[in-house]
Amino acid sequence: PLSLSRLMAGGGTAMSTGLAAARAIFERAPSSIHQAVFLTDGKNESESAGNVTAQLQACEGLFQCDCWGVGTDWRVGEVQQIAEELLGKASLVPDPGGIDAAFRGAIEKASSMTLKDVRLRLWTPQGASIAFVKQANPTLEDLTQRARVVTPQVREYMTGAWGARESRDFHVAIDVRAGGVGEEMLAARPSIVWLESVGGAWTEKEEKPANARVFATWTADDSLSSRIDRHVAHYTGQGELAAAIQQGLDMREQGHDAAATQMLGRAVKLAHDSGNAEMTQRLAKVVEVVDVATGTVRLKREVSKAATMDLQLESRTTKRVAKKAQGPGAGS
Repeated sequence: PLSLSRLMAGGGTAMSTGLAAARAIFERAPSSIHQAVFLTDGKNESESAGNVTAQLQACEGLFQCDCWGVGTDWRVGEVQQIAEELLGKASLVPDPGGIDAAFRGAIEKASSMTLKDVRLRLWTPQGASIAFVKQANPTLEDLTQRARVVTPQVREYMTGAWGARESRDFHVAIDVRAGGVGEEMLAARPSIVWLESVGGAWTEKEEKPANARVFATWTADDSLSSRIDRHVAHYTGQGELAAAIQQGLDMREQGHDAAATQMLGRAVKLAHDSGNAEMTQRLAKVVEVVDVATGTVRLKREVSKAATMDLQLESRTTKRVAKKAQGPGAGS
């Protein structure tokens, strides 16, 4: 069992100080998997925002960090910035009594991590370029600007440490040169690269399944060129859901009730259509749902600050695409 032996507090909230302390600890253990928990119950009022940005640049790639805000006297944006830059997730702990369970969950998560520095590796041929790379599940994360150039044709995207049985979904867009009708070209070849402890030493491994290839085919058939893969459609919808929630909450905060009602109603419909019951329940704490299928809602006048913060924080958590139902004559 683990226990916390001592805590010392002094002065106001200075988030860069906590990040610097974590960095100093992890730099002394370079061969370990580095996972931090950032806990705050206040706003970053004892330093400039530039201090945090500079410290995040120093910490990036050294450790990953999940963030918790306790209570409601803190700013979502400040905590989200830290989580997003350090490959973590920001969450709300509404009451201090929930910290114990949250720490237990964090220890279990950290203990399950066995794969270090997991990277999505993409090879593209000459004549093709990567338009964007996004993590689509379990959370929406734009990884495009995190690219590390390995060779002119190979780029890697860091995703942090994983558990042995962990899986994630990614959405990749490739720009290719123009081709003629009937032509086909290999547009990309993805693989997963990671460090695994073998005999006490970290060894790089790569999984490159034979069928992990992305092809581009040119066709004059509109029914083929306009068809959207159901996985792409699902996660595109989850991105639209996150944007609708954020815009709706922004409009509500600014007092634009009509616009807020429209956007949060759209969010309710998108959540319902994608089977995201957890998000539908969170939205129902902020709006009164009249018709979930059409997204008809009314704004609630009395909404707890915790419900609004939780909705904003969880808006980027996605529902994995549902498996196709199997039945007589159904394909697998």
